[in-house]
Amino acid sequence: MNHQERRVSYYLPFIQGIYYALLGLTMLSSRIIPHLYFFDESSRTAYLTTLVPVILVVIGVALFLAKNSSRQHSSTAVLGVGIAFSLLSHHSFFLYQFDFGGLLWLDWLMQFTFVLSWIWLLYWQWIEKKFEDI
Repeated sequence: MNHQERRVSYYLPFIQGIYYALLGLTMLSSRIIPHLYFFDESSRTAYLTTLVPVILVVIGVALFLAKNSSRQHSSTAVLGVGIAFSLLSHHSFFLYQFDFGGLLWLDWLMQFTFVLSWIWLLYWQWIEKKFEDI
């Protein structure tokens, strides 16, 4: 792995982890603070609006801690690509159905950047392994 790939494999989970942890904490705080609570009071809505942010915080912490690993594990890449692609596809489906302003567009752009970065990193790692065999 060259220097550029090493830097990307270090900073990508770091940045993605911080982003998801902050996103989850922001969503959770908007659920806890009553004047920022925009949803109805049903138990299902309350369950989902607290479950999703907690999951995002845990994923963010896991990605953040993965940066300390001496070598890139495939589970980190699967988690990073998987969560970014699932949120990207979810946002792509709901982007035009609801009016969230620029916030959803900004998050869509972040997810798109994460997916492209992981694909770039995995592609170059695959190419490197291919040429090691030759």
